[in-house]
Amino acid sequence: MFRAGWLALVAAASASAACATSDPIAPTGPSDGGAWSSGTTSKASSASSSKSSSGSGSGASTTTSTGTSGASCGDGTLDTGEECDDGNLVMGDGCSSCVVDCEMAAHKYAANHHCYRVFSAVGDEATAETACEAWGGAAGLGHLVSVSDAGEQTFLMSFVTQPGWMGGGDVVTEGTYKWYDGSAFAFTHWAPNEPNDAGHVENCIFAQATGDWDDHSCVATQPTYICERIAAGAPP
Repeated sequence: MFRAGWLALVAAASASAACATSDPIAPTGPSDGGAWSSGTTSKASSASSSKSSSGSGSGASTTTSTGTSGASCGDGTLDTGEECDDGNLVMGDGCSSCVVDCEMAAHKYAANHHCYRVFSAVGDEATAETACEAWGGAAGLGHLVSVSDAGEQTFLMSFVTQPGWMGGGDVVTEGTYKWYDGSAFAFTHWAPNEPNDAGHVENCIFAQATGDWDDHSCVATQPTYICERIAAGAPP
């Protein structure tokens, strides 16, 4: 029932709460065919280790930003009005002028400033999580997606069109679901009659083509996976 490395992923997510000094994002990965669409939703600012709801935002993609760039931008300290501060003024590195960058293939959720991307690549859950971590760049910035409220779920459903791995499951304790990034598992959007944990081996979560959640064997394969990334220097 245990997936190797699951506890290490949670520990790494907690350790990443402090501001990183760089954000070497990996904007490329398995082709997603450009299959992205815009959506609108709401959610308050948060990082992977702590999520909450309210606010408003757009699912539009962005490549560069020229937003808040006060005298303290680039000092590695998150100040009021800054989405991120990675300790430099390098443009296009994931945090430009203290505004989070998302590559063109990704969606930026304005309410929490995270980047989300669907990758079309058939694989099991562990392979998908490893790929999301690599896409995130610096340690702890990227994971399979977690969902904290109805607003974020609506945002995801605006562009999820195929089954895809999400970042949670009950691999540690049967029936107790957790997100790999350490977020509270306080919201659910299970499909009807799910989770059913058929044979007590369905310990990982994937999104159906409708966006509804389903539990499935972690070693089974899905045609896509959904990644979520915070920027270096984002709010803890």
